[in-house]
Amino acid sequence: MVSKCTKCGNTRFELAENSPNYSRYKFFFIQCSSCGGVVGVTEYYQAWAKIDDLHKEVKSLEDKVKNMTYLLDNINGKIR
Repeated sequence: MVSKCTKCGNTRFELAENSPNYSRYKFFFIQCSSCGGVVGVTEYYQAWAKIDDLHKEVKSLEDKVKNMTYLLDNINGKIR
């Protein structure tokens, strides 16, 4: 089954960035590439991508803390 625009019957779609009136947020409108009829809306900022970026940042910080702990333990051993 092929998805079709309810307005013109076209089978090709595209994402169009838009900020609806009175909205503080951007959205992606899924619209017909021929007539622009909107068939759906999705969030502009993908929360999963932000969460993934934060996870990578936390992992990097954890690695740095482990490295600093190792260096401090090494210094402490040399002082003794």
